[in-house]
Amino acid sequence: MVSLAGRPHGGFDGSPDQRGPRGASGLAGPSLSSPPSQAWTGISFCKLGLAGTDVNWQKAWRAVRSRLDDNNGPAWIAVIYADWQSARAPDPESILEQAIRTDRIVGVLVDTWDKTRPIELDVRWVSRAVRVRQAGKLVAMAGGLDCRSIATLGQIAPDIVAVRGAACVDGNRRSAIDLGRVADLTRLVKTFRP
Repeated sequence: MVSLAGRPHGGFDGSPDQRGPRGASGLAGPSLSSPPSQAWTGISFCKLGLAGTDVNWQKAWRAVRSRLDDNNGPAWIAVIYADWQSARAPDPESILEQAIRTDRIVGVLVDTWDKTRPIELDVRWVSRAVRVRQAGKLVAMAGGLDCRSIATLGQIAPDIVAVRGAACVDGNRRSAIDLGRVADLTRLVKTFRP
């Protein structure tokens, strides 16, 4: 995944010539065993999606975070699936409230579970982004984003925009990264800066 930081605390500014681990993210799932502490070297954030979880998701979520935090893991980004019903994930409001109340969670990522469909957002996401920021946390957006859909994120003004296919040759997420596309995306994301 290529992450383009729309605001200074994201680290990676999208420049094709920028190198180094700042702004890198990792992902974790409930079956993840505890990695050694050096496994997190260079990783700024760890995200945890809750697709397919049951009614006891808060307990499982805390257990995974605790297991990784015991090994000096990176700060957490909570994943909210815009298509949460399809993902059989907790509803956005439940995850948002938990993320806002949890100190080790530094932000919220709105993403899609179904990677064949682009993210669909409505005005509720603007107010959710405001609540996340009021809590002093980051707002990240992902989910089939391309230049056209990123241009519609102005009211949300995410701190981080995560793309895969949009940064690849012919928009194919399985192709090589296209530096021209990365440059175009970077210019667009920089319009979100205050």
